[in-house]
Amino acid sequence: MATQETSTAPTGHLTLTKPCALIIGVSGPIIGGKTLGIDTDISVTVKSSSTADKNPWIGVVIEFPSGPVESLEAVGFGVTHNRDPHMNLILPAKTMSICVKFPRDIDVDVEKPVLAIKERFPEETKLRSYAEITLREGASVTVQGYGMPFSHPGHPAHGWINENKPIVGNVTLLDIIQQRTWRLVLVVPDENTRTALDPTRLPPPFGHPFGQDFDLDKEGFSSIVKDNKGHQFQPTWVFDDPISCVSAMVHAEVQDELWVAEAGDAIRQTPFRAYFVPHEKSEPDRPRFYAVVMTPKGFIATYDKQWQRLTTDTVFKANLLRDEEDPRPAEWPAMIMDHPKTIPELEAQNVGDHETVLRVNRPPLGQGEFPLAIFANREEADQAFAESPSNWNLVAFNFDTSMRETLRKSEAAATFLPTAAPTNPRIMGLNDEMTPAQRTSRHKEVAFRMALHRDLMCGGGFFATLRDKALEDVDQSMANLSLDDAAGQVRSLPRLPIVNYLEGTPEAFIDALMEEALPADRSRLRAYLSARPVGLALITAGPGFGKTTALCVFILALLRKHGAVFCSAPTHVAVNNMSDRLEEVMTRVIKRHNAVAATELSPLLIVRPFKMDEELTALVATLKNPETVDRRKGAKASKWRLHLSLTYWFLVLMGSPLVADVWENKQEPGAIVKAREEVKARPDIDDLRKLVIGDMTWDDFSRDKSRQDKLFKAIFASILRHAHCVCCTPALACQDEFQDWKLNKARAVAVDEAGALHRADLCSVWGNTLLPCVLAGDDRQLSPCCMSFGEKDVEGNFVNRHGPDGKISPLLFLRVAGWPVYRLKTQLRMARDLFRICHDAVYSDVPFVYGDNSAISLPQHAPGRALEAYMLARFPAVRPSPADTLQPFFVNVQGSVCFVDPNTKSKKNPAQCRAALDLLAELVAGTIVNAANIVILSPYKANVGLIERMLREPKYAELKEMPPVNTVDSFQGQEGDIVCAIFGTTQRIGPGFTNDENRLNVFLSRQRSGLVIVGDINVIGAVGRDGDKDEDGDKDQSKGKGKGKGKGKGKGKGKTGTTKGADGQLHFFKANFLHGLNKMLWDGGRVATVKATTRDSQQVDPGEDT
Repeated sequence: MATQETSTAPTGHLTLTKPCALIIGVSGPIIGGKTLGIDTDISVTVKSSSTADKNPWIGVVIEFPSGPVESLEAVGFGVTHNRDPHMNLILPAKTMSICVKFPRDIDVDVEKPVLAIKERFPEETKLRSYAEITLREGASVTVQGYGMPFSHPGHPAHGWINENKPIVGNVTLLDIIQQRTWRLVLVVPDENTRTALDPTRLPPPFGHPFGQDFDLDKEGFSSIVKDNKGHQFQPTWVFDDPISCVSAMVHAEVQDELWVAEAGDAIRQTPFRAYFVPHEKSEPDRPRFYAVVMTPKGFIATYDKQWQRLTTDTVFKANLLRDEEDPRPAEWPAMIMDHPKTIPELEAQNVGDHETVLRVNRPPLGQGEFPLAIFANREEADQAFAESPSNWNLVAFNFDTSMRETLRKSEAAATFLPTAAPTNPRIMGLNDEMTPAQRTSRHKEVAFRMALHRDLMCGGGFFATLRDKALEDVDQSMANLSLDDAAGQVRSLPRLPIVNYLEGTPEAFIDALMEEALPADRSRLRAYLSARPVGLALITAGPGFGKTTALCVFILALLRKHGAVFCSAPTHVAVNNMSDRLEEVMTRVIKRHNAVAATELSPLLIVRPFKMDEELTALVATLKNPETVDRRKGAKASKWRLHLSLTYWFLVLMGSPLVADVWENKQEPGAIVKAREEVKARPDIDDLRKLVIGDMTWDDFSRDKSRQDKLFKAIFASILRHAHCVCCTPALACQDEFQDWKLNKARAVAVDEAGALHRADLCSVWGNTLLPCVLAGDDRQLSPCCMSFGEKDVEGNFVNRHGPDGKISPLLFLRVAGWPVYRLKTQLRMARDLFRICHDAVYSDVPFVYGDNSAISLPQHAPGRALEAYMLARFPAVRPSPADTLQPFFVNVQGSVCFVDPNTKSKKNPAQCRAALDLLAELVAGTIVNAANIVILSPYKANVGLIERMLREPKYAELKEMPPVNTVDSFQGQEGDIVCAIFGTTQRIGPGFTNDENRLNVFLSRQRSGLVIVGDINVIGAVGRDGDKDEDGDKDQSKGKGKGKGKGKGKGKGKTGTTKGADGQLHFFKANFLHGLNKMLWDGGRVATVKATTRDSQQVDPGEDT
């Protein structure tokens, strides 16, 4: 079942990476050779490589100088990047590389260079060897990098690469690549060259061992994975072929969840005795209980990491069994409770450290009925258990282990196999009415697009596809073919198709669109939009630079050109942000256009749908009781909200007074007018209209549910049919109604937060026929979630061998591949100097300026000025920000304790939460800052839950208008005037999530005017000096010179350190960013120290970090 994998190199293999010169023909022109005294801009390097987890190869790399970054960016070409594999840095490219890999089927002849060759080089004394490498009959080279976008105006390389102009004499780049014999001159001794270039000494070919069958269920994948355990593969940035690309995408997803699903299956088979305790918020029609489950000691530890993953899902099912063989247990919604000893209703239950507490909801009457063993206290429960264990119930944990989403991603990735059919044949013009000749011709065109798309996903350029296209077009390209060459050589190759997003768009609309960009950016934005190779655009920038607004400009250009664009993002929050911003930008652009154009445009129909059953539930609830509709958001668990949803447009279409005020002074989308006319003809529409406008009650309207849902769905379908833009997550994009729109109507694709998107998810959204696509995001913020990265099984094998590939987003992959990027370089959100921490640590390679809105004297930064004044008055030792700037504060909570749940490993820090809320309540009470201006973030759900409970206390009534508390992951793409970031960790327990550079970057960049960090300033290691005083003027001993546990090596310099993890073991970590943050704020005098309250720092909790 397994294919080949890496193996040990034969004795005598020698790796080689040396500059050289390339001689064309026996005595022809010289290419490269700068180190040998040749005056050239071209660099040639010979390589013999056997990198781990890669196919060993011998070949030549030819590098050409790229245009200056600033110049290319200014003219709208964009910025290309190269990855430095040694430093693992991705930096703006100075060169463009063509890599030619020889097959193993070659003859190599190496000797010392003769005098006639030496005399051709000024530095002839350096010449040590001359090599001739000849391809045997039928063998061909593999070329990587050819066809990638390149620009260097004014330099000959621009013509060499883009127009195949001669480099020297009549020799073109294509001539070089198609040589059958390669002649190299090296500075390496001939015996070393002979060994390094000997193909028989290369290690055996490498191949990922999981086979080529991806149409598997969970059991099928399980069998493949179990047979091929081993080390974790290095990430792949260029794939040799589409099959290896698909394999990496599929198995990065499958192996991330498979080991967890298998553990969940085993756990489900093991029921435990449990009893129930009534919940204080139980309702008569939907009773709620706590279930105390007697999980034995060591049970959860047996599954450890899998248990943590399984319990991250907010809700699962508890199976209630009548006996251990019960084939049809009752299934009740359940949730595991973190830190159960702190729950008031459970104080009398004496919950053991190893036991698990669930919160369960009884299903509606008639569903899942089950007699419960209910006891008031543990003494009663234990007495009943002693009489007979059957006096307690049997409960099993029923986690969702279907891997439904993972298999959906696997199926999407497999559409990039060479044998796959086009995902959207109708959009590609393939239909049954075509004649055979028409169908054959169109099939060839679509096949070419699909091949280019596969090349793009592989990251290695387009040489083979462009060559095959040239050979296929014999009739049209007869003059370009050398027919006497058996290898099928060509004299020129087609260039990549270029898509102009603005083609056919009136100037009035373009002008209105360009006003969304800053004046300094408009020229380069228009140029970038006008020439997108294969229709692909990338937008990147740090936080606060206007990525989503820029994305909306691209989407509107595509909508104007193509009429229908499918939009997506990895999370519901990101989709909401994108759809809202698109509506705002569209409204402004159309208003500007209509003010000057002879023909007015109506608004486009932007739909942000949710699951169909959620839309139906929300619609029915709204029609039953219109006064309870929430216009901003839906139920927290369902993620539904009203704005732009199908329910919203249903109400608009039917003339509901609930949305009448929104459209009172606005023009309706023309598509809604058309849909309204369409549904008018329905015979059952009159009663519905009366219901919607309030002339009929629900009771009078109510009818058979199936008929009712059919009517509602028909109107939803009409709305979708007329929609110009549908915005939803990749998962929803694969559900029936929305998948049909994506496959049969969308002619372009746009994705926001593409730096956090899985590549397999992009496959779900984009399809495989190379539709125009724009990806916007920041791969230095949250990366794709790969929870199993680095995890091992009990035998020491990595559970996800493709974990590193799973962390690579499509945005990052394409950026590393060298695709031109449109960068935004003006900070638009944050007050001056609030972005400095992130820029210095994460974005130092990107020049930026603060925009006009960053001046701290502006009204929008009044909350930040008030925060500054309050903190300086509250903590006199804190230094003020430099003039005309606002800088972050760090509140160091001395003596705080981080409690870790022994089962779920969730973290909470009551002292830090208390200190933060006390400070914020005082800030709101004593300044102009409103609670609505403040956002609280924390990395851990348990800490978020604790803060929410604390906020119910009367002393924090001043904060009741504050937005909901969020984890940093759920808040990406959002912002607040003042952000309070509660880290929750301590020096003893270690930095936890805050040690993740991408996550920390998000944490520190959500603010507009002020940032307050609450935590342990010494979480990485001591940053302070003796003499620091706390708020009462006492010495802060936590900043002394002692070498406590968890302190970084080198006396707290922050490069590396050890921390005690939740498992009690010491772990090694690297934390330059976090330590640099703490050190900078310390050295800048922006750290205030408060003491943890005795109550919050001395709680009895099994997870105490002592």
